[in-house]
Amino acid sequence: MFLTNKTTTKLSKISQDKDYLLLGEMHGVKENALLVEELVDKITSIKTVGFEYPNEIESALNQSPPPKKELLDYSPVQTMLKDGRFSQTHMDVISRLVKKGIKIICFDPKISSTDWNERDKGMAKIVMSYRKKLNKNTKILLICGNMHSRIDEFDLDSSTEKGKNYHYRPFGSYLKNQINIKFNYLSGQFYNFGLKKFPTDPEPHKNQLQKNNKQWLLNIKIANPTRIDNYKKRPRH
Repeated sequence: MFLTNKTTTKLSKISQDKDYLLLGEMHGVKENALLVEELVDKITSIKTVGFEYPNEIESALNQSPPPKKELLDYSPVQTMLKDGRFSQTHMDVISRLVKKGIKIICFDPKISSTDWNERDKGMAKIVMSYRKKLNKNTKILLICGNMHSRIDEFDLDSSTEKGKNYHYRPFGSYLKNQINIKFNYLSGQFYNFGLKKFPTDPEPHKNQLQKNNKQWLLNIKIANPTRIDNYKKRPRH
């Protein structure tokens, strides 16, 4: 368990009348998946969980158990193992959620364009279309990369793949009536095309959950990286 009783009570209260609980993550952390599971267990109105996964693997993930070999042979899943979106921990958590009757949705659209704005718009279209089918008293928990989860449009700086002078409208900006939470790891490591470290935050945090403008920060002491060792594709015989 990662969430204190105080945090759980606060999250239940502020999300009570919301359609979406949107989580921003740094890919490649085991706790990302475990926190999703804990939130589902503690906020009972969450009946659907969405991952930043290719839409075409959605049916496989909703099987109990999911077809592990079939998934691992799929090229986009191999990519997600490398960028940290997927791991054994994620597979285990998703299996347990499905057994509990939670619907899994995958909202990374299959589009020909490499434009980030087109991709994020497509992500939002999938999620909003699914939301229309749900009872108004239930909510969707969504988890995606920190950049996609941001609420406001912004200009990307030159350190990103797109470079400067690119105006970006993230996925999170399309979703109305949401609670927006960023997983804020204070130390530890993550796996994103290689093992990397979080900068250690020396400042004490009085509250595990704190407001930061339009977003909430969920402060987690340490991050443990996902691993891909057991998922490297074996040569076919």
